[in-house]
Amino acid sequence: MMTKEEYNRETVRMWDSVRTNSKGEHTCSGVQCEDCPLYYVSLCHSYGSINAYDVYEKAIKCIDYVERWSKEHPPKKHKVSQLEYNILLTAIDFSAEEETFNDIDILYGLLKKGYFNGSTPSMRIREYLKNCEVA
Repeated sequence: MMTKEEYNRETVRMWDSVRTNSKGEHTCSGVQCEDCPLYYVSLCHSYGSINAYDVYEKAIKCIDYVERWSKEHPPKKHKVSQLEYNILLTAIDFSAEEETFNDIDILYGLLKKGYFNGSTPSMRIREYLKNCEVA
């Protein structure tokens, strides 16, 4: 990945390639928005004239935000059909935190037939539901 200094130098060089005046400026002054490659990646829409350093900082903040969000919201592990999901919701007793697929005969039977992708007989149904998504 580029260092901040490399990024700033290359951003100015990129802007210089499409502007006719203000060459060497650390801002996009003299660059028509539609001619700027950054315009199409939405880093500077509606900011007006921006500084190369600002774009770098905004990009880093976006990357940091997305990285933090993705760690806090991991993808669901198990894909189930709407029917499987509805069966689980209907079959379990929400007051029993510890119920497993083994504890409910019909769910255990369906599990043995290949339903409930990624589940095991001893898996808690409530935990399975937290980690599944309707495909």
